[in-house]
Amino acid sequence: MIDEVKREALAVESALADEIAAHGRTVSPVICVHRADLPLLRFEVAGVRIVSGKDLVKRLREADHLLAPADVERLAALASARLRPAFTAPLTLAD
Repeated sequence: MIDEVKREALAVESALADEIAAHGRTVSPVICVHRADLPLLRFEVAGVRIVSGKDLVKRLREADHLLAPADVERLAALASARLRPAFTAPLTLAD
């Protein structure tokens, strides 16, 4: 799971490299574990931060550079256009 999250973060970083560089942003791999009691101290495995759902919300709200809703929509559209789906449903006879 850790390696997969790292690969996914690298894929996003590569796909959005121009936008990331233009705005001085970074991509950080994070795994969110809902309803988990995690250590109070920073918990990281091989460079991937592990957070609870509550900690993720706190982390996003307290980030140094908050994105405007329009920026989020633009980046999401770019990511959707530039990244391949990780999974595609197999074709059926009806297709």
